[in-house]
Amino acid sequence: MKESDAGLSKIYQQNPATRAFLIEVALDRFEEIFNEWDPAPFARRDLNPALHCYLEVSQDCIPLHHPVELLFTAPAQIADPAKETCVREGLTTYLDSLVDYARRDLQKLNRNVLVNLCAAAVLLSAAAQLSRITDPNLLITVVHDGLTIGAWVFSWELVSLFFFRRCELRQELRKWKRLAGATVSFTFCE
Repeated sequence: MKESDAGLSKIYQQNPATRAFLIEVALDRFEEIFNEWDPAPFARRDLNPALHCYLEVSQDCIPLHHPVELLFTAPAQIADPAKETCVREGLTTYLDSLVDYARRDLQKLNRNVLVNLCAAAVLLSAAAQLSRITDPNLLITVVHDGLTIGAWVFSWELVSLFFFRRCELRQELRKWKRLAGATVSFTFCE
């Protein structure tokens, strides 16, 4: 076990069979998992905002190369296999929607990268054409400089989106995909 994994094991337990880190959540009732203001059935209900935040923080703490599992601990008197199934379906729907949102954000970013690339190329081409004028007047010089500056602005935005923001969105997508594929278990204790 790596030194960083040993430190992580002090915070999160591991399932000995799968070596997945357990994200543990204590419940008093099943309804705590979902947003109490959302009147939809469990299968389509939003997650409790505090639980969503906890899952996000836990995901950020556990490196993406490690698998995770969700373990809900609740009192024995609320054990109900039918509700467990509903909760699993609701969690799956919610997490799949987060994966879908992250995928759409990445697609939108890729379109923006393409738009910035085209705009930078058009402006740079126009500036190059204007620079061919042998005896430019003040207006031509100002327009040429404006086109060049515009091309650099679009180029910088392109670099910023592609190399910085795209990495963040890909991490976000990987994070939610990992959680969407996680095993959801329930333990009931006295």
